[in-house]
Amino acid sequence: MGILSNLFGKGPDRSQWLTISTRIARRFEESRIELFEDCIKHLEQLNTYDSEKQIPLVNKSLSGEAELYLKAFQLMIAVFFLTRRSYIAKSQGQDFADLLFSQVCGTQIAKVDALARELSRKETQMQVPRIASVVARHITNHEYTGGVETITFFLSTASPFIKFTQMIIAEAFRDQATAQELDSKLS
Repeated sequence: MGILSNLFGKGPDRSQWLTISTRIARRFEESRIELFEDCIKHLEQLNTYDSEKQIPLVNKSLSGEAELYLKAFQLMIAVFFLTRRSYIAKSQGQDFADLLFSQVCGTQIAKVDALARELSRKETQMQVPRIASVVARHITNHEYTGGVETITFFLSTASPFIKFTQMIIAEAFRDQATAQELDSKLS
């Protein structure tokens, strides 16, 4: 995407939207799974090092409320980033967002939208701890009330997760300069 397209918010033709949103949705799913698996690996390592304080790892697959919250979080990041970068003309932003939301959420669009609205009402610094606690409860099946280790690890990965989410969008819109800048911040 050229710099003038960015400045004036022209964006790609509607005929390209499905390809772009599909690419974003697929990469979002991959990154959610990777983040969740990293949380599991971290907790497994903690269990290896401390045999007295074992963290129950009941759910090792991303699903349920944890997955919905991560989808909501990614979509909040996406809407903010798309608006800030003007990848889509402002007059068409809602249409593209609807397409992206439906691809990321599928039949659970109403639930994810409600969670995104809930998160958006929270102070920015409270959004990530809320998501982290949901992920911790999912992994431990509510059996491990502390969940501090999961929450702490998740908090440490939140900033890279946000930048990676933004990088996925930049790459989908062929904005290599922004993608490279974000990638350098991840390294």
